[in-house]
Amino acid sequence: MTRYITHLSLAPAASMGQLTLCPDGHTAALNTKGAQWHPVPTTGLAAMEVSDEVADGRHTVTTKLTATLCGRYTPMAGPVAVLLTCADGTRLLLGTGERPMPAVTLADTLPDKAAERSAQTLSISYSSRPLALMNN
Repeated sequence: MTRYITHLSLAPAASMGQLTLCPDGHTAALNTKGAQWHPVPTTGLAAMEVSDEVADGRHTVTTKLTATLCGRYTPMAGPVAVLLTCADGTRLLLGTGERPMPAVTLADTLPDKAAERSAQTLSISYSSRPLALMNN
């Protein structure tokens, strides 16, 4: 399933506030007042793919997000949590300050032709289901 992301922000995992899981296990309330969110400047929509797989009796959920950045971006050092705002207004959280942590990588896209634009691409991989955040 693909979700389109309009805004994304990163925060040090250590600055995450108290997270309260709802009984469904997929929705949470988060006290974000103490979190130090840093917006990531993107161009266009980011795309997030979430895939479920059951193999050898193990259920695995993999989340991969790809965004094209406008300008140069220096990633935060250390473990992070990622706050996403989807095109439909839903807010999702990747990472909660506890393991597993999202893996953030940056790659420079250098085109073959001089007329094409070069860009920096941010990729985030997370080996768990994103949590939907209740409005707070």
